[in-house]
Amino acid sequence: MTDYPFHDDVVDAVADARGIDRDGLSEALAAVQRSFECDDGGYEYSNRHHFGWRDDQSYYLYGSEHLWERLGEELELDDDLTAAARDAHYREMVRSAEDRGERDRVREMLDADNEPLVLVGLEAEGPPPGMEG
Repeated sequence: MTDYPFHDDVVDAVADARGIDRDGLSEALAAVQRSFECDDGGYEYSNRHHFGWRDDQSYYLYGSEHLWERLGEELELDDDLTAAARDAHYREMVRSAEDRGERDRVREMLDADNEPLVLVGLEAEGPPPGMEG
């Protein structure tokens, strides 16, 4: 299993802010990660996801307005845990955007009905397989 791509301070902050058990949130974040993995070591994507950028550890995707509703149902997460997992993805994406000098632009994009999705990066350069263009 691939480790989920979140910094401990993000997981701790979300768990504290939302009153969610940290271990439960960690398990939910790992389940989200696994839900996109394929047997060949790649990821399964929907055409509703858009490639934003990549850093040394992760892919940053956006779009798919019903992403978190679908994930919550598929993974059988309650509403609070689903919202906390989404919040962690949001915070991690904004943290990375800040490192790139694009925090305000990315926050505006995410606040305009685009959903954040952060996945552990694969070995190849550029966008994930199937997201090239």
